Amino acid sequence: MNRKTFISRMLILSFIISLIGGNTVFAAPAWTDDSGVSLESEAGIVIDAQSGAVIYGKNSKEQYFPASITKVMTALLVLENCSMDDMVTFSHDAVYNVESGSTNAGIDEGEQMTVKDCLYAMMLKSANEAANALAEHVSGSREAFADLMTARAKELGCENTSFKNPSGLNDPEHYTTASDFALIVRAAWKLEGFREIESRLTYQLPPTRNDPEGLIIRQEHKMMLESWGQYYDPEVKGGKTGYTMLAGNTLATVAERDGRTLIVVILKGSKPDHYTTYTDTRKLLDYGFEGFINYNPAQEETDLTGLFEELKALGANLGDEAQITIDTEGTITVPAGAAYSDAARSISTELAADAPFGAIARLDYTYEGRPVGSAYIKTEQNVSIVTEPENQGQESQNADKEGRRGIPGMWIFIGAGIAVLVALAAGLIVMRSRQVKKERQRREERIQARRRRLEESGISMEEFERLLKEKQNKEKGS
Repeated sequence: MNRKTFISRMLILSFIISLIGGNTVFAAPAWTDDSGVSLESEAGIVIDAQSGAVIYGKNSKEQYFPASITKVMTALLVLENCSMDDMVTFSHDAVYNVESGSTNAGIDEGEQMTVKDCLYAMMLKSANEAANALAEHVSGSREAFADLMTARAKELGCENTSFKNPSGLNDPEHYTTASDFALIVRAAWKLEGFREIESRLTYQLPPTRNDPEGLIIRQEHKMMLESWGQYYDPEVKGGKTGYTMLAGNTLATVAERDGRTLIVVILKGSKPDHYTTYTDTRKLLDYGFEGFINYNPAQEETDLTGLFEELKALGANLGDEAQITIDTEGTITVPAGAAYSDAARSISTELAADAPFGAIARLDYTYEGRPVGSAYIKTEQNVSIVTEPENQGQESQNADKEGRRGIPGMWIFIGAGIAVLVALAAGLIVMRSRQVKKERQRREERIQARRRRLEESGISMEEFERLLKEKQNKEKGS
């Protein structure tokens, strides 16, 4: 082979290789390297608020004292159970049952404020008497409210959290984890009222005996304050600070960038000053925003026909004319550079209690085995999910053959239509009965828990309800 022929063949081979290379399927990128993330605090986590995906964690499942970030949970429960215009009366216990020297807004025994004013006092000023008064307003006592806090945390998926008071003051049985508390912040951030409070930098409380002109309270999260130049970050939209001798410095933060929202929780700050909690938060926000991206399954899942068939294979009683959609609120979080298809997808028919109206199933996504988000499948049709016995299909075919020997086609069609309607109605009844049963069971559990707490305090359920009714009537008349 002469030199000219050799070169020609090599050029052709190189061209072919380049064409093949252009169609090469590259491996999905690995979960973003976190070796450069080094926190000074003992524990921390960053999650994506939309997808719930855990992006990074350090000791995130270890128990620590939360201090005043506890008030995020208190605010969540108050917003879920009260009107902002409700009047709250400050009892002697609410005002004076706090640690000496702890933060307060100067509100005195017997004074009244709206729920809205109390929430601002609690979240911006971190006023402990406001937290106590709100707890009593919701549950009748701080102890009963603390039980409600722990129960609500479990509903949110918290596995290692126990609350003993609404403020976060020291108690050996009052603890949480960074992972658990991120779930609490995520739930609170979904509420418009919470976001509105968190966004405020100042707020004027109404006149009180101690402040006749009304106290002006200010946001304490340094990353929200321009005057704290080296810590200020316009992307930070809300959060809560905390400190006790036992807890050290704690910090919860919510930040937004390019349509994404991240939540960072820092526990047990490493130094007497709380500024390392801010620098640790900055590291986690940069890591989460720069190293990861989000996809919306509603935009990416284009083969709804295939998804429709998958649902029917799972036992969904979907009519041929049924239309399915994917909830636009669904989100998944993957490393920057990854494609949507790099995430593994599965379908679950087990729906959460807060599933949106019309949801019939859920798409769950993982990346390298990590949960990275989900999206609900919805339809306007009433649907039940039924798993057929193994031989039911054959039995149905045999019955159909026998039936066609003596029944005209029109009656088969009518009978099939009636059967579908009956199945849909039965499915709807079953789903509703299950929902009612669960609601009744949860209500009974709450009643029994309250009864046990009251018995331990030496008060009967009837006496408690009488006192509560007298208190409500008194507040209405005042």
